[in-house]
Amino acid sequence: MRLPTGLLGYRNAANDALPRTGFPEMFRNLAEYETYVRTLVDAGIVPNATYVWWALRPSLQHPTLELRITDCCTSIADTVAIAAVYRALVRHVVHHPDLNATYSAVHRALIEENRWRAQRYGTDGT
Repeated sequence: MRLPTGLLGYRNAANDALPRTGFPEMFRNLAEYETYVRTLVDAGIVPNATYVWWALRPSLQHPTLELRITDCCTSIADTVAIAAVYRALVRHVVHHPDLNATYSAVHRALIEENRWRAQRYGTDGT
């Protein structure tokens, strides 16, 4: 018997049971992220940074920001549109670094709240 979960999306709930998923930790700079990855590798927890499955992560091999949050699109047109929006947002933040100068744990917690609400209520959420 299948019981309803009350969620309009279950993928996040399933992924949240795994380590190093969801939104990234709050690193102050790339060096902190590199130290985190190096510690995991040195401890034998992961073989490399590709085992950090956050929704967003910097690539240590290319000067890019990997956007994994949308990796479940079923339409090429949707995929291209979402990639274009992300590219524009990232470009804007790169050209205006002051926008995130006050980013804090409160902001990250609100992002997680919004992520939960999207999972729970889908497009009908507020």
